[in-house]
Amino acid sequence: MAEDTPMDTPPEGDAITPRATSTESEPTNLNIADNTQPHIEATDSCHTREILLLEDSDPKSFATSPLIKVFVGEKRKEYNIHKDVLIKGSPFFKACLSANMLEATTNEISLPEDQCCAFDLLVAWLYHEKTYKVANNTRAVLSAMKAYQLGDKYSMHDFQNALIERLKGFMDRVIMWPGCFTWVLAHFDEASPLYRLMYDRLVWILVNGRYHNLGEFESRYMGELEDILCRKNISIKILWATMDLAKKTTVCPSKVKGCHYHVHAEGEACAIINEEETTSKKNNKK
Repeated sequence: MAEDTPMDTPPEGDAITPRATSTESEPTNLNIADNTQPHIEATDSCHTREILLLEDSDPKSFATSPLIKVFVGEKRKEYNIHKDVLIKGSPFFKACLSANMLEATTNEISLPEDQCCAFDLLVAWLYHEKTYKVANNTRAVLSAMKAYQLGDKYSMHDFQNALIERLKGFMDRVIMWPGCFTWVLAHFDEASPLYRLMYDRLVWILVNGRYHNLGEFESRYMGELEDILCRKNISIKILWATMDLAKKTTVCPSKVKGCHYHVHAEGEACAIINEEETTSKKNNKK
């Protein structure tokens, strides 16, 4: 988010040296000429004050925009979010708060189907464009995936892509629970980048034996894996995918670089890739 542009201090005028007193009379036209400079300075000073007043009356901070009440979930938890932040962050909210919509009149938006655990992450992104490391627990993983679903719902591509990177980071640290993919199966189709990431990761783990001989892990999560493999629409796909992958040497999906699991509108640049390239260039200069 843009910060206020600091106002430059107006330059001070050149000091005017008093003229020496003379007893001789001087031509009138010289007196007129000498009085011209003070007149110009006065005009410049007035103009500067007008500019300063204009800048002061046209603040650029989002904090001056109205607060919109956003009611989330069945219990209608209330979030107070600045209008400019909502409009900038999502085409959906921009449309909701346009002149011809009821929400623009009431300054209220109701989202009964959304969940607060996911909306909390969305609000953090709206204000700070930040996502957080996914902790090693079911709630954190599901919250991140549900937040991704909100990003899809509200056309927030950068938010979705940032969450994908966080989920990939989680997969680097922790064996993915099969139940994660079960949730994705219920909420996304095969075209979704999140679906593809979870599917590819599960197939890769099956081929590379991460589920073998893990005792306690098997007793806890094997039921989830069996639930997936019992689904006719996906079990055959997984079977052929594992057989095909077993013949190849491939990188783990969580380590795939670039936009392979990102979502972008046509012609839209990837903010994450651009940031990585900028950081790399800075590090190389050091």
